[in-house]
Amino acid sequence: MVGTERVENRRKWIEDNLWIRSDRAQLVPFRLRRPQVMVLERIEADVEARRPIRKIVLKPRQKAGMSTLIESVMFERIYNQPHRSGLVISHSLPSSRHLLGISKRFHEHLRDPRPTDFSSRAEVKYSAPHDSEMRIETASNIDAGASFTIQDLHCSELPRWPDPKELLGHMLPAVPDHPDTMIIIETTAVAFGDYFHQLWLDTKAGETDFEAIFLPWFIAEETTVPIGANGDRKAFEAGLDDEERALKAQIESHGLPEDSLEQLNWRRATIRKLGSVNEFRRQYPANDEECFLVAGTCRFDVGKLREMMALCEPPSLQGGLVRETTPRGRVIEFRDLPGGMLSVWEEPKKGGKYVIGADTSEGVEGEESGLDPSSVHVIDAKTLKVVATIHGYIDPDLLGEDLADLGWWYNNALVAPEANNHGLTTCKALQRAGYTRIFWRRIEDDRTRKRTRKIGWLTSPRTRGPLVDNLAAMIREGELECLDSATIGECLGFVRHPDGKYKAAAGGHDDRVVSLAIAAWMVNEVDTYEAPVDEKPEGAYIDFDEMVRDLERENRSARMRA
Repeated sequence: MVGTERVENRRKWIEDNLWIRSDRAQLVPFRLRRPQVMVLERIEADVEARRPIRKIVLKPRQKAGMSTLIESVMFERIYNQPHRSGLVISHSLPSSRHLLGISKRFHEHLRDPRPTDFSSRAEVKYSAPHDSEMRIETASNIDAGASFTIQDLHCSELPRWPDPKELLGHMLPAVPDHPDTMIIIETTAVAFGDYFHQLWLDTKAGETDFEAIFLPWFIAEETTVPIGANGDRKAFEAGLDDEERALKAQIESHGLPEDSLEQLNWRRATIRKLGSVNEFRRQYPANDEECFLVAGTCRFDVGKLREMMALCEPPSLQGGLVRETTPRGRVIEFRDLPGGMLSVWEEPKKGGKYVIGADTSEGVEGEESGLDPSSVHVIDAKTLKVVATIHGYIDPDLLGEDLADLGWWYNNALVAPEANNHGLTTCKALQRAGYTRIFWRRIEDDRTRKRTRKIGWLTSPRTRGPLVDNLAAMIREGELECLDSATIGECLGFVRHPDGKYKAAAGGHDDRVVSLAIAAWMVNEVDTYEAPVDEKPEGAYIDFDEMVRDLERENRSARMRA
């Protein structure tokens, strides 16, 4: 029987005993490729140092063979050590079954394999006295792994899980924190700004127990296409563009045996096959920044957003506004405040014309709630530059107070708070503060055809599309200037979902996208906008219940028309 003791040379055991299905649909002995060897060496470094194995592997879509490697490591541990429990979890049942199928193939082609109590599409359990087992789950089961102890955990395609933050939070405590345990997350990037992207950044910053491992496309052995004779090589090298020259230097810095020009020739051939350089960057990233920038199907022009991201810079002011009443009247002043949510890139200019868009959060639950924070953008209507933002968890009524101060500071700007849900509370507080330059939308009653005005911007199935389309056009045409990297990041993470809708990726946020889009729409309104003649004066009574009823009727009407 193969393997009865703790394996000292894991790679030798794997290559001596395990078989895989090749790209040509043939059963062949498993021979580790360079990316697999690189990751296995990092795993063995933890074993030798008596550390728990905790890895996050960010891989290209092809060529790395990471799923097979991780299954082989888990299988070796389960097969050669008694009383172990391993769990494989992926985003879908077919994917989870595929991963377990790799291990079942390992078992079926061993010489004289251990007896099993049973083997199914969901589990392999070895007979006593060995008594080790390997099971699969899908990410749709929120209780996966929570009810028993696991020694080895393989999480595949984490960002594609329905709720990666909650499920991973349930599963990690099931793996004891001692050296003879293993947790490996292997995945491709799905979207900028999603939960996995933040986990990756936190891991790179040393803020988690995991080690971040990125595998660029060019470390794989099969990424070369011959160029030809000497003259062809010289012409090829002379024709490299700036990006290719930078890539050539990056490739050569790794000291690989492959010819860097032939690897760039493979890249060109693959770009032709895939149809675009952006698709190549998505499937075969060269670095982990590019990996997320091109991941997913973004609603906005990714090339323009990358250009905008490169120009981003910290705000010149960070703090808040303070309102004072003096004999001369109302005075709004900026103050440097610890933890202030107001970021300013450009202070109000005399004679400047400004618009403000606001997306209201549901309160102050905080980041752990998973709710979007409140978000506010101020745009200079002449230059189309984002000059200030507010971002954070703020009670809706307090946000109304802040919007009044911000509007007064920016030369009595046109303020458009979103009227959905808690936005009505913000609208009420904004009016109660005495601010009058508020956007009122025009609507038509479906029954009477009477045109009326309602306070605030309503995001509905009917208005959301044109709102986002307008922002997309401004970004594509290079009209909008935004130096806030957080805003650009959320735009990059605003991606197409399976239902066809564009919104934040799993675990991400799109509150900044909404407030920016509202402010961008107000640019078209500000020159011709007139407040309704029946707008309530300062201190007037607001029938809040009637506002809610109107909003519900308007939402129903919008859904019927959409």
